[in-house]
Amino acid sequence: MTDDSLSRALADWIMESALNGASMTSLVEGAANRVLGNGVPLRRAHVTFRTLHPSFESVSLVWRREEGVFSQEFVHGSAMHNGWTQSPFAFMIQNGTKYLRRRLTGESAVLDFPVFEEFVEEGFTDYFAVTVPFDSREIALAGNRPDGIATSWITDRAGGFSDAHIAALQHLVPRLAVACKLAIREQIARNVANAYLGNSAGQQVLNGHIRLGDYETINAIVWFADLRDSTGRLERLGMERYLALLNGFLECAAGAVQVEGGEILAYPGDAVLAIFRNEEPAQAAEAALVAAAEFRRRLFDVNANLAEMGQDTLEAGLAVHQGEIAFGNIGTGGRQAFTVIGPAVNVVNRLEAITKTESHPVVLSAAVDGLLPPDAPPRHQLGGRQVRGSDAPIGVFGMEDSGLLRFRAPPGYAETVLEPLSATLETAYNKAGSAQMTMSRKSS
Repeated sequence: MTDDSLSRALADWIMESALNGASMTSLVEGAANRVLGNGVPLRRAHVTFRTLHPSFESVSLVWRREEGVFSQEFVHGSAMHNGWTQSPFAFMIQNGTKYLRRRLTGESAVLDFPVFEEFVEEGFTDYFAVTVPFDSREIALAGNRPDGIATSWITDRAGGFSDAHIAALQHLVPRLAVACKLAIREQIARNVANAYLGNSAGQQVLNGHIRLGDYETINAIVWFADLRDSTGRLERLGMERYLALLNGFLECAAGAVQVEGGEILAYPGDAVLAIFRNEEPAQAAEAALVAAAEFRRRLFDVNANLAEMGQDTLEAGLAVHQGEIAFGNIGTGGRQAFTVIGPAVNVVNRLEAITKTESHPVVLSAAVDGLLPPDAPPRHQLGGRQVRGSDAPIGVFGMEDSGLLRFRAPPGYAETVLEPLSATLETAYNKAGSAQMTMSRKSS
């Protein structure tokens, strides 16, 4: 190995990878393998960085010589509970330290961080860490969201890294960081677009569909769930408690949609608008029905907990319809929204209003009813309804929780939660049309 040959080879590869849009995983794995292949006795490499994502705040990628790369995501606030505060990375970021090297064996060993004891047990001999901010160091490391990457490089070579090895790593990391910055920024853009627009709409925006009038028309199963009495709850509970309940409701509805492969399009007020699409419409309708059943089960369990605490339970209606919708750009040149529009969206919204006057918490249009599988729960004909936004009356079917809660339920759920209910209580529950029973879900 020569310094020049390693530097040129890695620089060329990093530039090509950055231009080709390589992922963080590919960058870390490729860099580690090339460092190893060029004579640096690398055993383990670690790259960690902050990101913008609704579910997690940071990502670690760890490469091991025998295993390749694996990733670990850390949820928001977990840094205080996973040893981060006592790690070399935390020390370096807090103190603005660029390089940190520790011999792990021999007379010059310094094991001043708890993780080093673990490294010694694994047979590692030398540790070298480098932090690279993505702005001026003062700006990037300010506040509680340091912006950049922290990396560590470990060997099991007797005697540790040589001076040439350290010099090679010092040359590599800043160049790798440039490619990492591009990959992280691209991933953050996808995260933000998907979190706020949904996967389909977000991808279309990132693909350049940002002009007013840009749209895509699709046929799908449209799913709309709405929480009842939001204004009253807000007035009675105050904003903080109301938002906690609203998020609980959204977890019931939107969570059920995501589990069954649906796409959440919007949260209009206190509601969830989603679609299910498949080349086979019957499969999309079946997924929407399974999601409806899971939604009612989740709401059932939330209400059981609320009732045990002596609090008002939640009521909600759900409508499912099939029709044409369009993803499109609306607004002005200075402020646009990429949203879903079309007659099916208007119709499903108005169909859901039927659940406010009927004893059925879930209603389906005839178009959806005709696509359901043979084992679908019983439906009750509610007749043709003239719905604003539709040229002709729409056949409507209602569904009760007595059938939905058991449909495709997790193993043991019906036996441990639903069967023990007395006939009187279950009858009252069905009549009310909302999950207000006080039985908790138990594990099977």
